[in-house]
Amino acid sequence: MEYRVLGSIWFGKIGIVAIDSNGHGWKAYIGIGTGLDLTGDEQIIASKGVPVGQAIALAAFSELEPTEFKN
Repeated sequence: MEYRVLGSIWFGKIGIVAIDSNGHGWKAYIGIGTGLDLTGDEQIIASKGVPVGQAIALAAFSELEPTEFKN
């Protein structure tokens, strides 16, 4: 499955990735990528990352609609 990535922020190989939740808002996940391929790393984190809480997600992705965030 390929995720529709809405944005990502990086701290070295650690990334927070926001994805579309199948047209029902958005979610965010944190994880570790390889550091070799941005798009591939975003997909890895979207599929295997740990869900990010609302406060961190809204701070990281202030450009996304806050009321559409889903836990």
